Amino acid sequence: MRYYPSPSLLPSATMSTLLSIPLEIRLIIYDFFLVDHKDKIVSNTQPSNDHLVLLDACRQVEHEAGDLAGFRAYLSLRHEHEISAFLEKAGTHVVARITHLDVANDGRVIQHPRDDECAPVSQLHRVLEKLPSLQALRVFDCNRTPSLHGMESNSRLVWSFETAMFPSGKRTGLTSYEFYIAPTTKLVALHSASGEVIRRLRLSGLVRLDEPLESCKVLQHLTIYGVTGNYFDSRPFPPMEKVALHTFQYGQGDRLGFEMRTTFLVSILSGSHASLRKLVLLHCNKVSTNGLVACLHSLQSLEHFALSYITVNELQANFIEALPLSTHTIKLKIAHARWTFPFYEEEQILCDSLKQWMVGPPVTRKELRLCLPHIFKSEEAFSQFTTDAEVDWELMGLKHGVDVRFGDWEPVEII
Repeated sequence: MRYYPSPSLLPSATMSTLLSIPLEIRLIIYDFFLVDHKDKIVSNTQPSNDHLVLLDACRQVEHEAGDLAGFRAYLSLRHEHEISAFLEKAGTHVVARITHLDVANDGRVIQHPRDDECAPVSQLHRVLEKLPSLQALRVFDCNRTPSLHGMESNSRLVWSFETAMFPSGKRTGLTSYEFYIAPTTKLVALHSASGEVIRRLRLSGLVRLDEPLESCKVLQHLTIYGVTGNYFDSRPFPPMEKVALHTFQYGQGDRLGFEMRTTFLVSILSGSHASLRKLVLLHCNKVSTNGLVACLHSLQSLEHFALSYITVNELQANFIEALPLSTHTIKLKIAHARWTFPFYEEEQILCDSLKQWMVGPPVTRKELRLCLPHIFKSEEAFSQFTTDAEVDWELMGLKHGVDVRFGDWEPVEII
């Protein structure tokens, strides 16, 4: 089965070169291609099915990429025409292979006057009911909504984003559940989808949770990005002591987005002191540096630390010193809020601690990304020159095996 293939095919010369290398290396190439195609999501843009074009090259590539590398296990349904085509043409053998699905969800539901039943406008729920092997679901906004002809005059439309996907009740078995929706899209998450086996959860939009986060006992990867509304501010957030996260990523994502505070961060990480490997905090201005130091001191196995921090009235605590020896990647960006003064001396102290980290015992190859415009003047707008300070840092990195780069890394930090 083919889904809207692109007319462009790989040149035969490229294919003959590909098939001349060992199968093990080809499988690695297929895997890199698939990951690059589906996992680099920018501005909540849903990936296409162009990865399936590769299966048209020849039977050998079709078998290797489709069956061995898992190309057929991933599918993206971006609008109602693709949903209808899938329902019409997909056979049992196609359905059974799909484990990862991207969908554009039309959250509208028709409520009939004679009973309490709701009928989703889209046929997406029928697709989800047909996928017994589905493990990972990513949900996007639907920009091409189906028409409503034939709707009863006395029926009414209601917005129920998750119910539109699972109208028949709780959906179990999902281990990865991610939302890539606009900040204005209303969402009641974990209402029709059970969180009992979810290991990866990404929240966005105007969100409210029907099950609290602390009830997701096996959760390992949590991302909160572009969440609006006051759900996390309007209720006390109990410590997640029984949830051992491996990754926590936060980004405000919108000017009206949820602004994480110190107490929230402490509660999220309360059960992850020995398990957390990656911590990403973007556009933070409500987390105090003293609170950040307390959190970092408790993280025994942290490897990746990325912080984009906006100073308002303090930068007094040296959080670089609080990082464990296991940390091999540091990304740091510091800016100051409008109408406030930068903290030059405090930033210089952080830089001194970073130099100590660079010359410290190597765990693995270290990476350092810096965006400190008050220290490195070349990061100012329109500058095309490298300062002496940057050259010194790069030479120091070469000497101690640290990959040092300067510039604004935040736009390419995809979470």
